[in-house]
Amino acid sequence: MSSTGDCRARRGRHLGHGRQRRNAPKPIADRHYSGRFQVRITPELHRRLAIRAAEANVSLNRMVNDQLAKC
Repeated sequence: MSSTGDCRARRGRHLGHGRQRRNAPKPIADRHYSGRFQVRITPELHRRLAIRAAEANVSLNRMVNDQLAKC
């Protein structure tokens, strides 16, 4: 097989083509959640939130958790 053919064969397997069958994903409500997720924010927003949490005498995590719980 040519190098181009090898690449196509690998790509086909990677994309789920061929003999492999994938199970349908679980509905979102039935999935297990760890309670953790990462959010990227600007350094300036991080600074402002950290100051606000310190002024409220709570951790940044607690403050963000409490705000998200209101959604």
